[in-house]
Amino acid sequence: MGLLIQALLDKYNEENNLLGDDAYNVENVVSFQEVYEGKGGWYYHLNCTRKTKGGVDNLFFPEVLRMNRGLQSKLTCLHMVKPAVDNGTCYGCKKTNVSMKHPIDAGKYKGGHDPLWPPRLCVVLPPDLPEGFDAKMKAMEERIRYQFQNCCC
Repeated sequence: MGLLIQALLDKYNEENNLLGDDAYNVENVVSFQEVYEGKGGWYYHLNCTRKTKGGVDNLFFPEVLRMNRGLQSKLTCLHMVKPAVDNGTCYGCKKTNVSMKHPIDAGKYKGGHDPLWPPRLCVVLPPDLPEGFDAKMKAMEERIRYQFQNCCC
C-alpha cells in the first residue's frame, strides 16, 4: 500500500512542482483502512508519516479512490493531520480502526460518510517486517510504476 501511495504522491509532487523537502514521500504507512461508500465506490484511507526539514516526522492522511476494479487509483485527498486536533468522523474507519486520524473537516475526504456501510479491512503494520520483504516490495513497486507510466489517464 505504501508503494501505491508513493506512486500517487510522485504524480502529485510532479503536478504541483514539489521538489526536495517540499515533496511528499512516504516514510511509513502507520495504518490502513478500506472503505466502501455505496455508489461512490471503494476508498483507501491511510495514515502515513514523512520526514520534513529538521528530521521531524509529520502525519498525513491520503485518501485513494479505487477505480476500474482496482486497476486504477486516484488520490482524492492529501492532508497533513495533527493527531491532537484532527479526528474527523469517518464511519468506515471508526468501527474497527479508531487510531486512524482524519482531517477535522469531513468535506476534505470523500469516503466514509455513509454510516450504513461497514468497514472491510484494517491493517496496522508491525515495526519489524519479515526477511525478504524489501525485495518483494521492490518488485511490486516496479510493477505499479510500469502500470502508471503506461496508463491512459
